[in-house]
Amino acid sequence: MIRGTMAMMDRALRVDSRSLRAHLIRFLFVGMIVWCLMLSEMQAWGTSAPGLDFLIPMLMITLLLITLGGVSLFATAITEEKEEMTLGLLRMAGVGPASLLLGKGVTRIVIALLILAAQFPFMLLAITLGGVLIHQVWAAYLAICAYLLMIGNAGLLMSVICRTSRLASFSMTMLLLVFFFGPWVLGAILSAAINAGTVAPEGVFAVNADALLLKVGEANIFQRITVILHSSFNESLISFQVVFHTIAALVLFVLAWLLFDVFNREERAAAAERPLFGRRVGKTRWIAVPRTWRNALLWKDFFYATGGWQMMVVKIFLYGAMIVAFTIFLEVTDIAPSFTLSAETLGNSAIWVSMLMLFAELCFYCSRIFRDEIRNRTLSGLVTLPISIPAIVYSKWAGCLLATLPAVGYFFAGVVLYPDDFFDFIDASEALWLFYTILQFVVGFHLCTLFSMFIKYGGVALAIALVFVGNVLLIFTIGALTSGFRGGEGDEFAILGCMGSMVVTVILHLAVIFRMQVMATR
Repeated sequence: MIRGTMAMMDRALRVDSRSLRAHLIRFLFVGMIVWCLMLSEMQAWGTSAPGLDFLIPMLMITLLLITLGGVSLFATAITEEKEEMTLGLLRMAGVGPASLLLGKGVTRIVIALLILAAQFPFMLLAITLGGVLIHQVWAAYLAICAYLLMIGNAGLLMSVICRTSRLASFSMTMLLLVFFFGPWVLGAILSAAINAGTVAPEGVFAVNADALLLKVGEANIFQRITVILHSSFNESLISFQVVFHTIAALVLFVLAWLLFDVFNREERAAAAERPLFGRRVGKTRWIAVPRTWRNALLWKDFFYATGGWQMMVVKIFLYGAMIVAFTIFLEVTDIAPSFTLSAETLGNSAIWVSMLMLFAELCFYCSRIFRDEIRNRTLSGLVTLPISIPAIVYSKWAGCLLATLPAVGYFFAGVVLYPDDFFDFIDASEALWLFYTILQFVVGFHLCTLFSMFIKYGGVALAIALVFVGNVLLIFTIGALTSGFRGGEGDEFAILGCMGSMVVTVILHLAVIFRMQVMATR
């Protein structure tokens, strides 16, 4: 019985052990660490703890990749079988929930642990640079392994509950936001209530709530890593964070096992997405999808990929509510609480909330701009139209960009409400490095679009990881070769970075068009 349950997991691990791609990924991780280790050794003379300066960014990169993996890799373990309509076939073949969870979900966690195992011996070299003890390295990696177990099983649970990969990734993202920022928000509200006099500072509620929030904060992996990397760290390897994450991982796996049959009794094909009011009949005719525009591809993507005018109205109200809620939170939790919305705070909130939502929208649209054509295999028919392939790509991109008008509108409204903050930020930022930062987003969006044409799930997470890791390595390299970013040398590197980013953008742009040509021939 046990051998049959472990059959899928055993096969997946055997396939991974023979996969060249899996070994290349581990080699790239190790190569990144070795490169940063060499750079840290080059500038060891300029710092008192070079080993610590090397270890901190490597651990942060690892945590970022694990978190992104929870949103993409782990959260799609079961939903990919649902979307491919193969989950029912596996169940008919006698594959039970335990076998599926072990073979599809736990296997991915084990592979991620193997990547950490490949990193660990090289991370021990940080001890030779100075500033880090072996006890700290062991404690950091034990904490990261426990965090990986919890994130992997949380994603597995979302994959069991949700019908689609998109919904599972969104649910996992919301869960992570609540886990990381929930205690901070509740703590700020509690402090505001105490300052306003509505809650007694020495009362039972305030004392117990503060103690609970402190305990929940100890389960935060980033707070734990901060404690571990402190020079006076001398705690046990088995901390509250390790125990909490390990128990949470077991509970989440058991929940996924128990709820598997509840949420997967019926298998239904994913219907094609349509606008809320798509048919031009009845009383809702005036808000239905209009007739085709002159540019049919732009019309199709705007209404059938982004939701059209109806979704834009929803986003206007949703983003407005988010901006007002964030403004109220800032006003109430300020040192001098206020229950009136000032134009400065409202404008500042509008700027940052709209930028965040614009980034999220563009990532979402780039990852699914060719999804319907790939899934329904209509690319070959699309390229037979009397339109060039670049024109097809640009039309689809234009349809998606048109849907970002609510976020762009709120951004400019925020600038109008509080122009001083925006222009002060522009003045304080170096123009070249600001332009370089904008180019990194452009490169990331192109990467996301290209990855969506190669892999089914996780294109957004992979693009974010590559851009982030690439910039960290660039900063490490510049820091090792120069004394900093100030002066002419910093400007020269900014110019080189901008030129390199523009070249990479052009290459990725052409790669998207070429990839579309290749896929259309299939």
